[in-house]
Amino acid sequence: MHKSRNERFRWVVFLVVAAVLSALVWVCWSVITRSHSIPGLLDSGPDTKVSVGITDMPQSLDIRATASASAERLLLDNVYETLLTVDQNNQLKPGVATDWKTSDDGLTYTLPIASGLTFSNGHTLDAGDVVWSLQQAITQKYAGVDDLGDLKSATNPNDSTVVITLAQ
Repeated sequence: MHKSRNERFRWVVFLVVAAVLSALVWVCWSVITRSHSIPGLLDSGPDTKVSVGITDMPQSLDIRATASASAERLLLDNVYETLLTVDQNNQLKPGVATDWKTSDDGLTYTLPIASGLTFSNGHTLDAGDVVWSLQQAITQKYAGVDDLGDLKSATNPNDSTVVITLAQ
């Protein structure tokens, strides 16, 4: 009879320890899985997700083909980069171009291009690519080409500089 009482006591201790350990594992697992939703609590690593909320869906993701404010809001600065951009105070600031100089007559703009920029395929962006894009916008009559104004020429005297000249 004495052995039986000892055996029961061992089983009770075993079950209590197992229950406590199970509860600890459950609590730790809950904390770890919830912490992934709290930014900065744990490093997210390669599984990081970005959610972008939009209220109107663009008809196309090709901003060259359709003049769509919703496509521009969704894609500019997220997918496409511009030579210059504006800050939250609507002030010009560098984009792909690191700076800009305006001639005294206001018709010529010289823009040094940032180094080390690459396309999604890994090819390096240079001033020739910028000039090609501007020329394509004009010759193909892409949406928004009228926003370029009276563009006389776009040239690249070297791989890191774009010069844009207006006719008036």
